[in-house]
Amino acid sequence: MPADLWLLAGILAFHLYDSALRVHVDELLAWPRRRGWAATTGGEVQWRGGYLFVPSPWTPWRPLLRLSWMREAAPSPAAALARVQALRAALRPLQVGVGMMALLLFGALPVLLLAWRHAVGLLALVGAVYLLSAAMVVYLVRRRDALGLSRGALWSIAADTLACPPFALNVVRKVSLRQALDVDGLAFATATLPQGALRRLRAPLLARLALMREFADADNARLAVLASRHARLLEIADADG
Repeated sequence: MPADLWLLAGILAFHLYDSALRVHVDELLAWPRRRGWAATTGGEVQWRGGYLFVPSPWTPWRPLLRLSWMREAAPSPAAALARVQALRAALRPLQVGVGMMALLLFGALPVLLLAWRHAVGLLALVGAVYLLSAAMVVYLVRRRDALGLSRGALWSIAADTLACPPFALNVVRKVSLRQALDVDGLAFATATLPQGALRRLRAPLLARLALMREFADADNARLAVLASRHARLLEIADADG
């Protein structure tokens, strides 16, 4: 394979590597779509003590939330939904930046490498990529509170964004995954997911729950929580049926 194709393949590989997520057995991931929300418990491939999930590389600008579905005592999802709406508004400039970065890396760069080989054009492209990365970092710093980031999270995301352009494609996901939402993931899913998506989510949740019950200690409190979650999932099934 020519070196130029290796470079493009490497950019995509770095992006997918940085996108890969480990989903713990008591977690689900949720993200907004054009109509409603979608959610997953991750795939069936176990990775580093969890389940491997790679988000779609075609929509890196979509926020991604990490939620625990074992938090029975959490408040209703209304406050969390309001916080998510505010976060989505604060993320819009970063979403534009991510879209522009995707166009530069997967649109302009292949053209310059494979069709119109021009040194000045390549230099201009590199400059545009790092200028865009720097602009996104400046926005992160200026809007840290609105984005709900600690100082440590801010500098971790900023370092990734500046050090590696393919990593900058995941800046929206990284910000949204850092949100500490005080909400039960199951209640959030029930409030946001369409009925079809909720039905598809129920089976993997029951499988994860069975796994937790299999390895649970003889702790009456823990077993009671698991039994309560199981009953709640069955209630959802009855409501959908």
